[in-house]
Amino acid sequence: MQAAYSNILFKVKVIKTKGDKILNTPLYRIGDKGLFTKELEDELLANKIDIAVHSLKDMQTTLPSGLMVAAILEREHPQDVLIAKKNLTLAELPHSARLATSSIRRQAELLAIRPDFQFENIRGNIHTRIKALFNTPDLDAMILAKAGMVRLNLTEFITQELSTCTMTPAAAQGAIGVEIRAHDTELETLLYPFDHTPSRLCCTVERSFLNTLEGGCQTPIGVFAEIDSQNLVKLSCIAIGQSIEKTTQDAQREIDAPKQDSGWNIKTLFGLNINQVGFVNWSSGGNTTVGASALINATAIYTENKIIWETNLSLKGGANFISLSSQVNLTNPWRKTDDNIDLKSTFSYIILSQDDHKFTFTSVLNFSSQFTHGYQYGTAKKPETAGPYPQYTSDIYTSNFMSPGYLSLTTGFSYRYKDFLSLYIAPVGMLNRFVLDDTLSKRGSFGVDKGQKYKMELGGSFSFNFSKEIIKNFFLQHYSNIFFGYGQYSSGKGFDSPLFAPTPSNNVVTFVFTSETTIKFAFNEWLSTLLTFSLIYDSQNNNVINTATGEVGRFLQFKNAISIGVSYAFTSKITTN
Repeated sequence: MQAAYSNILFKVKVIKTKGDKILNTPLYRIGDKGLFTKELEDELLANKIDIAVHSLKDMQTTLPSGLMVAAILEREHPQDVLIAKKNLTLAELPHSARLATSSIRRQAELLAIRPDFQFENIRGNIHTRIKALFNTPDLDAMILAKAGMVRLNLTEFITQELSTCTMTPAAAQGAIGVEIRAHDTELETLLYPFDHTPSRLCCTVERSFLNTLEGGCQTPIGVFAEIDSQNLVKLSCIAIGQSIEKTTQDAQREIDAPKQDSGWNIKTLFGLNINQVGFVNWSSGGNTTVGASALINATAIYTENKIIWETNLSLKGGANFISLSSQVNLTNPWRKTDDNIDLKSTFSYIILSQDDHKFTFTSVLNFSSQFTHGYQYGTAKKPETAGPYPQYTSDIYTSNFMSPGYLSLTTGFSYRYKDFLSLYIAPVGMLNRFVLDDTLSKRGSFGVDKGQKYKMELGGSFSFNFSKEIIKNFFLQHYSNIFFGYGQYSSGKGFDSPLFAPTPSNNVVTFVFTSETTIKFAFNEWLSTLLTFSLIYDSQNNNVINTATGEVGRFLQFKNAISIGVSYAFTSKITTN
């Protein structure tokens, strides 16, 4: 319009409707009329705006008094399209495939084609829905209107166009309606050139048919009108008979009476990395090795009103094996590369939530340890003192299951921005150290007093968490945590002593820093490259071995890993009858 009427200034005002704001409920369950139009029509009637532009299929078939549709633009493609992973068609989708759509009409028509289909409600704009499809492992496909895909230049995602006889569209689907105040002859005249007569005729017939049946978002009715070769408007492929019968019978359980959401969502990730290096007569030297590492990461999230309870279990293990032909003076052919048990449970109560910002009262319980023995593996002496082959020192036993073991509980406040950044400040907390292995306990490893197996410290905690897809298929994750002690309180005698005996084991203030940064490049949904950096500094652990000098003391610990491997994630939602 601005291009057509350069002498008139048109200003755009964006208005959010109820349908835009409520994204966790299917439209047919909200039940109100004009979910995407009422707010715009209220502003029209209040003379706050002069023109309202709608998707015509969202408009009520009976307009509020005092309003009119001044123009219906030339209709875009009316049909539905399939967006499926792996470029599958409807017929090629696996049995019991899960499709994303909140439209009761689309669900009814799809069940008539494939009674085995299951459905998931996904709402939001088209970009949000497509992203949700490819980020949700247990979803196979989704149905969208072709018109929106064309207008947003997203046709490359379309895997199958569904004819109007296969999937009868909603009334006026693909058309844009321009609404003004009735009797505003000046605007009506300005809009007249934009009114497309064939589109108006077909859409008017479809909307009249829908109005006669008193249909809307709550009824599975599809209707499509077209102008034939004799310039007659006719209805074709009216989706009421079999589809509605299907809905009222077999599909009743799927659409009208779904299972209740228990509030629990579970996501599980499995990962496997394998590496191999081989040498035959390689003059530069090297050891032939085969290695593997595995990861299991499971997260359970419970949400209800203002309560969010998230529990995460992470299990990691990995080792390298040095082949027999390379085991010259090696202390042990097996070399552990990864070993971790981490359980974290976070309970939050939302204090304030506004737009993308969320403030919560939060408590965090964290447990960490490892599965098996750990060693500082033997290292080569200088070749000039070792004869024809490098000689290796003995392995040094450094850790085991629950040696160390850490159990911490903190309480404080957290701030979250969108879904990728969070800060947590906990002024109240405690850190429990366990060293149950007798050998390590006698050394006073990991901050316990020599000969003791347990120590508890009071303190506070601060953590920072960032996780975001920076560019397509490139992800950055970072987690840092600091625990600072208010004072050193140790039992001094192990488990049999009173809990708090003020006998500081040393004069060092407790300061524990942990950090992990992961850079991930995903080739596809199951193959990726990971680059991981980990840092640990514990002021109470004075038994860290410096790998460069062999000294024992308090040192910053650093680990990095690069891996290429496969992973598979799936999510599930627990429901109750």
